[in-house]
Amino acid sequence: MLRLVVSVSLVALCLGAALHEEVAWSSFKTQFARSYEGSDAAYRKTVFLNNLDIITRHNAEADKGVHTFWLGVNDFADMTIEEFTREMNGLVYDEAAVRTNELFVPDGSEPPATVDWR
Repeated sequence: MLRLVVSVSLVALCLGAALHEEVAWSSFKTQFARSYEGSDAAYRKTVFLNNLDIITRHNAEADKGVHTFWLGVNDFADMTIEEFTREMNGLVYDEAAVRTNELFVPDGSEPPATVDWR
């Protein structure tokens, strides 16, 4: 009888976790207007669930005082670290738009002797 109760409890726990994951995935896609087709859908879901697991574990540790900040799902939750780094890191700008022929000419006044940096 005890084995039956434990088995049923484990099945219910697994189903509950799977349902939570499906709800989280569906909510993410709705909130951030995402839609995927074919094998990309399965891949993005796997990446999202891996990131959700990282977020959940980190926040559990933050609740215990291990970390001083909490994580949350955002519009990058379906990207791997490598994808995020490739897409979001690095400054790319048009140098021609930044350069000017203007020269800064000081007005001849002296800088203050002291500065209050408070």
